[in-house]
Amino acid sequence: RRCALSLDAGVLSLLSERLKSELAVNQRSKYFLVHPLFGAIRDNFQEVFRDACETFKPNVYADGDVIFMSGRVAKCMYVTHQGSFKMHIRGRDLSNLVSRSPAPSHQIHGSMQ
Repeated sequence: RRCALSLDAGVLSLLSERLKSELAVNQRSKYFLVHPLFGAIRDNFQEVFRDACETFKPNVYADGDVIFMSGRVAKCMYVTHQGSFKMHIRGRDLSNLVSRSPAPSHQIHGSMQ
């Protein structure tokens, strides 16, 4: 399932590239700015931050969905906005090492490719 955070394609086609870029930053920066690293990127490398916001693809996952697995080549970076997840490496549960918040029935994750 996908979570739509953008305008209809017909409306987007009417916007200039600059407005599309500003819209992406306005809609998606909140997912990044909870982490100090992205705040520093925004403050010092605005073009890189804008590119990250434009590339971000939001996804909604249900409880129990496998989002990524150990041993697979990473093709993107995941940013968890809301919810919690379990982490297992070689059969060991490492969830206690991960900061967690109460889990809703659906979680919003975004990936940058």
